[in-house]
Amino acid sequence: MIAIAAQKYDSCPMEGFDETRVKKLLNAPMCSRVVMVISVGERDQKGIWGEQFRVPKSEVFFKI
Repeated sequence: MIAIAAQKYDSCPMEGFDETRVKKLLNAPMCSRVVMVISVGERDQKGIWGEQFRVPKSEVFFKI
C-alpha cells in the first residue's frame, strides 16, 4: 500500500470478503489462499463520508 501511495494512488484494505468468490473471479486454484483484498484508485475529493482514525506513522514505520 505504501508503494501504491508512492505512485499517487489511494488504497483501502477490504474486510469480510468471500474468499471462494475471489478465487473464482481470479481463476485461482481452490487450494490457494486469498489473504487480502485491496482496492486501488484515484481519490474522489467528495468521497470521505465520516470521521477517520489514523495510527501515527511513527508508531508503524521504523528506520533500521
